[in-house]
Amino acid sequence: MLAVAAVIGILRVWATAGVSPLVLSDSGLFTGLTTAHVLDGTLLQWPRAPIVPLLAWAIGGVESRVVALQVIVGAVAWALLAVVVIASMRTARGRLVAGVVVAGVAVLDRIAQWDAVLLAESVSFSCLALVVAALLGLLQRWTWPRAALTFAAAAAWSFTRDLDTFAVTALAGMALAWAVWSHSWRRWLPLAAGVLVVALTAQHLSARAVRWQFPFLNVLAQRILPEPVRTSFFASRGMPVSDRLMRLSGQWAGSEELAFYRDPALAGFREWLARDGRRTYVAFLLAYPGYLLSEPRREWATIVAPTVIDYRPRGYVPPFGERFAQLIVPAGQTVTPWLALVLAGVATVYRRLVNRPVAVAGAALVVAAVATGLAAWHADAMEIRRHALPASMMGHLGLWLIVVALADAEPPHDTAAPVQPGVPV
Repeated sequence: MLAVAAVIGILRVWATAGVSPLVLSDSGLFTGLTTAHVLDGTLLQWPRAPIVPLLAWAIGGVESRVVALQVIVGAVAWALLAVVVIASMRTARGRLVAGVVVAGVAVLDRIAQWDAVLLAESVSFSCLALVVAALLGLLQRWTWPRAALTFAAAAAWSFTRDLDTFAVTALAGMALAWAVWSHSWRRWLPLAAGVLVVALTAQHLSARAVRWQFPFLNVLAQRILPEPVRTSFFASRGMPVSDRLMRLSGQWAGSEELAFYRDPALAGFREWLARDGRRTYVAFLLAYPGYLLSEPRREWATIVAPTVIDYRPRGYVPPFGERFAQLIVPAGQTVTPWLALVLAGVATVYRRLVNRPVAVAGAALVVAAVATGLAAWHADAMEIRRHALPASMMGHLGLWLIVVALADAEPPHDTAAPVQPGVPV
């Protein structure tokens, strides 16, 4: 276990050694927080979720320090996950597969390269690893301290990226389902309710900071205005449709020198946007479930296995090549056979997996990935690859955890009854 943890740490550090931090157009929103912003309440209206800006502020906002912090946090979080998964295995084969799988995911360029990018992805992936590690520990043996750690990890994840709240909400729903399955309401219900409250609070703060408007305008301009039927639905809900608005059809929120925000001719539209924009879009999704569920399938490959090589920092050296990445995250025509193989394995040994913590956690991640992938597609029409990447990695990590459980599915040699997850021993 310790050897795998050390390998993860060494490779994460080695991959970013000497790398120039990748600074993007909105990186300043993660490193520009000041003491005044923290003390006067500006943080609550900050244009990005607070965790990464707060961490950057705490270390002075220096780019090299932010990168170093992200490398350390990522190495520790994924090493901890590796230790927890390996420790939950019953067989030597299971421990070997678990070590290889978790280490492989931890150093995958789609995750590790974000350590040197001044955005929220690196910390978000670290929170994912911490949540899964805490959840596995809790499924193996319930204690209130472990429940508190799970809650803390989920809370940190909720305030790292706005889209992460959808994953946290989905996992809270899965916790409620597990409460029904395992008949342990008094344990899982308070935890699920607390996590759900935190996720909703994060969403509320995001709405107060109006972080939803820019991506919503991207969706409106790219997907709603070009289609007369969709535009008519919004018009019937009060959206002022004018020639000036329709000129922005097919463009972006920042097009024509921020016309959506600045053009006097769109003042009435902006009033409607602030008052009814979000609720109208939710009503539209409910009224057109085909759009809600079917339209994202057009970009199935982008959501399931996005390519993010253009976000790779200069000088970044992947520990392994693209063939390794394709093995961990199958893409293109290999996705369907990969999913079919995993599902066939699950069906074969279902009875041995249903009470295995690793398999339960893997299934929960797959469900959360589906919810997050749909949310990522509907939340913004710009940079879908980057926004969908967490959903992709959650789904693949979940499937790999199921593979690990399959490899360890051999029943124990003794005749003692298996320990039920979530029940103290």
